[in-house]
Amino acid sequence: MCNMIPASPDSPAFLVPGLHGGLVSLTHDTLVTYLKSLLSAVGLPSGSYSGHSFRRGGATYAWQCGADPHVIKLLGDWSSDAFQVYLDCTFEQRHAFAHLLADRIMSRPLIKDT
Repeated sequence: MCNMIPASPDSPAFLVPGLHGGLVSLTHDTLVTYLKSLLSAVGLPSGSYSGHSFRRGGATYAWQCGADPHVIKLLGDWSSDAFQVYLDCTFEQRHAFAHLLADRIMSRPLIKDT
């Protein structure tokens, strides 16, 4: 999936082959340009995708892996809580959480018996 690309020690950490040869830094613009060229090459509508697709997908994936929302906000460089609209739970996650709550309530009632 990944190949080592020979580069000097003072080169940026992430380099990719440029569309016109040579190596270029993996920036947002480079990623989006490369993504759109790959999508077009396989016949998909490149206009339906953007760098935001990765930002949203990354937030969703991190959430599904159990990442704390504060970490997702920090790593996604969000200055607001707008990222939270991407944190969708699957049915299985909601079901498991409902069972967790029920088990906790049954083991430690909220109101003590008198």
